[in-house]
Amino acid sequence: MDDWCWQPESFGNLGTAEWKELAIAGDGTFSRCTTRDPPDGGSDARIVRCSTWDFDLGAYGNTIVREFTLVCDRQWLIKLTLVASSAASIVSLPIVIGLSIVIGAAADRVGRKTVVHTSLMPLLLAGVTCSASNSFQFFVTLRLVVSVTAGSMLIVLFVLLFEAATRSRRDLHWTVAMAITSTVVSALFYSLDSLRLSWKGVQLLLMMPAMLMLTNFCMIEESHNWLPVMWKTREAERVAMRAAAANGVSPDELLDDFNRVVAEHAQRVGAVDVSSPHAVISPWFRATTTILAFGRPRTSRAT
Repeated sequence: MDDWCWQPESFGNLGTAEWKELAIAGDGTFSRCTTRDPPDGGSDARIVRCSTWDFDLGAYGNTIVREFTLVCDRQWLIKLTLVASSAASIVSLPIVIGLSIVIGAAADRVGRKTVVHTSLMPLLLAGVTCSASNSFQFFVTLRLVVSVTAGSMLIVLFVLLFEAATRSRRDLHWTVAMAITSTVVSALFYSLDSLRLSWKGVQLLLMMPAMLMLTNFCMIEESHNWLPVMWKTREAERVAMRAAAANGVSPDELLDDFNRVVAEHAQRVGAVDVSSPHAVISPWFRATTTILAFGRPRTSRAT
C-alpha cells in the first residue's frame, strides 16, 4: 500500500502527484516519512517528520496498515508480528503438545461437547471484537485468542468425527473434512481479495464459518463412546436412539446392541472409579485423544 505525508487543506487544490513533488526533500528523493515545513518553502523549508498520512486505497482497500498507521516509525510492529509468527511455527511443538494434552484431558473429563461449546463462545467474542479494535496490540492479542480457541475446538471436533465414524468410512470422512476445509478457506480468501473490502469487513466475514458453529448448540451430540465410559447410560441411550432413527435401525435392534455394549464395558472396567479427579477415563481413551490432538494441528496448517 502506497502512503505519503498528509496533504493539508490549504494545498487541497493540488493533485496527489503535484503534492508529492512539492514535498520532495532537498536531496531530490521522495520520502514517505518526512516533508517540508512549510511545504512550499523550497530550499529554505525545514525537513520534519510526518504526523499523519494519506494512503492509496485503490489497490487493497482499507487495511490494518491504514487503520493503525503501521508506517514509518510504527512499521516495525508489522515486522515484529511476522517474525513472531514465523518463530511460533518453529518452536510451537512443545506448546501444541502441552495444549493438546490439556484439551484431551478436559475432553475426557467433562466431555467433548462441553469443550467445544466452551471454546466456541470466546472464539466468537474475540473474533467479532477484532473488527472494533482501536489498538494494534489489542488486535494481535485477540487474534491469538481466536487461534487458540479455534485450535482447541477443531481438535475435539476431529476426535468426535473419529469416534462417530465407522472404521470402514473413517478415512473417507477425515479426508473429506480436511479437503472441504482447505477448499472453502482458499476460496474465501480469494473472494475477499477480489472484493477489496475494508479490514473490518474482512474480519467479520472470516468469522462467518465460526458463527455457523452456533448450530452446534442444537445439533451436536456428545460422543457415544464417551457417555458409556462415564456411566451416563441414559444420555448414551438417547444419542444412540437418535442415530438409529437417522440410519433406519429399529429401536429393538438398537436396544439389544446397546445393552450388550454397556454390559461388556461394565465387565471390562470393573471397579474403576471414574469419578476420581485423577482418573482420565482409560488408557485407550487417553491414547486415542492424544494421538488425534497431536495430529490435527499439523494438518490444519494447510488451511
